Amino acid sequence: MDFQLRFLNYFLTIVEEQSFSKAAAKFGISQPSLSQRIQTLETQLGFPLLIRSARGLALTAEGQRLLDPFRELVGRGKRIARLSRDIREGEHRPIQLGVTMYSDRLERADVINAFLEANPGKHVQLETIYTVELYLALSSARYDIGFSVGPPPEDDFDYVVLRHFRTQLLVPFSSPLADLDEIPQRALVGLPISCIRRERFPGLFDAALQPLADAGAHLTYPSDQTPMGLVTHSRTHDTIIAMAVPFMSEEALQSAGLSCRPVEGLDPPVGLMMLRPKLAPTDVSNLFWDFVEAGVATHDIRHAPDA
Repeated sequence: MDFQLRFLNYFLTIVEEQSFSKAAAKFGISQPSLSQRIQTLETQLGFPLLIRSARGLALTAEGQRLLDPFRELVGRGKRIARLSRDIREGEHRPIQLGVTMYSDRLERADVINAFLEANPGKHVQLETIYTVELYLALSSARYDIGFSVGPPPEDDFDYVVLRHFRTQLLVPFSSPLADLDEIPQRALVGLPISCIRRERFPGLFDAALQPLADAGAHLTYPSDQTPMGLVTHSRTHDTIIAMAVPFMSEEALQSAGLSCRPVEGLDPPVGLMMLRPKLAPTDVSNLFWDFVEAGVATHDIRHAPDA
């Protein structure tokens, strides 16, 4: 089936904006023209993708099933366009780095600063992005390289770990477990532990939090799933928090009345990573990637021990 990528992009933008009129304005076309192109796409597929009602827009079951494949296909198309432009124009543009909030750590700053000192004619631009969006943004060549904290990525991506993190429990000062340097797994049996829900970050949950349940802990899920929401729940109910990704400074932990303790015998499931797609990495990324990879391998760039 011969898809026009721009029609798929129209569909994805309508879903993102939840409005035909906003999507039409974004592309500089009329709303009737946009509607006609979506109808052409639906006719080509043989079924509707969207339902319009007084309450707004909704995806059909078929539209929901095709949403991620369409995103991947449009991303690949954007990647080809970026690569083609780089081939024509050379490697003179800045290196685009997509970084997640929890990747803002000294190791990331070290590798970027070391690269710029070794390559004074090069430039990098950083943009912060949500973790769940980073892989798609890398696949579409919106970024050349990403920095994230989490479990190893899927097979489509190469990665270099700059630092490993052990699963930690944030324990109230009043708990006897706060007196231990490490918490033995036997102490987890029947222990209530507050954490994020799996649907928020499935890969992170499976790698870092499910082992706690497997060891016998009773995982609970506060309604406020933000880091500060978990901390507030802990202070209110005097409960332990599972911290799959470090999100509080030592000073903030002390202020909240919490001690940070690792769980004995659990391998570090997550890390601070540099990553990029395996398929046709952008030309401007190669110098940065090779520099960091070589520096980590030879310890010329600081590679922190497991936290």
